[in-house]
Amino acid sequence: MIVFKTYLRVVKKCLVPIILYTSMLILFSSINTNNSNNELSFTAEKPDILIINNDKDSKISKP
Repeated sequence: MIVFKTYLRVVKKCLVPIILYTSMLILFSSINTNNSNNELSFTAEKPDILIINNDKDSKISKP
């Protein structure tokens, strides 16, 4: 019971920041949810990459 009373005392002392952060979290999450209705298109493409191995005898560069 002592721990619970101490917890409530700390919560009462920091009540304004707790309410502020909670309201900001709800606000930003609702804004993010409303803006995520846009469809994003994805097209898979193979990138053109050339790898030149100048260290032919190195143990690190071997597969």
